[in-house]
Amino acid sequence: MLHSRIQRINHLIRNAVGEILLNDLTDPRLGFVTVAHVEVSKDLQSALVFVSVLSDKPEDATAALDALENAKGYIKSLLAQRVVLKFLPDLKFRLHEGAKHAARIDRILRDIAAKKNDT
Repeated sequence: MLHSRIQRINHLIRNAVGEILLNDLTDPRLGFVTVAHVEVSKDLQSALVFVSVLSDKPEDATAALDALENAKGYIKSLLAQRVVLKFLPDLKFRLHEGAKHAARIDRILRDIAAKKNDT
């Protein structure tokens, strides 16, 4: 039962933070940031929010994480209005590398296909 509750909370927080990023924050450093997934701890005290930054520049990802850290209090206050929990977990933002890895794999596969067509 605890596992399914945590999954529901993960989903609620992911959706709410995604909406907040999309609708309520105006920082230009957050232009291409999406919430990939959320992992709430078993004691519900902290939540790792994994975000994807759609940019090839590593400095964009660093800037986006800095912007999220600066806005963490504001995000948490908006989150408290949207997600009803007795205690709201502390948010910790981390970079999700999934999109970058997918783009790299796609580029490698295209290179292989192009080489195959050349021969």
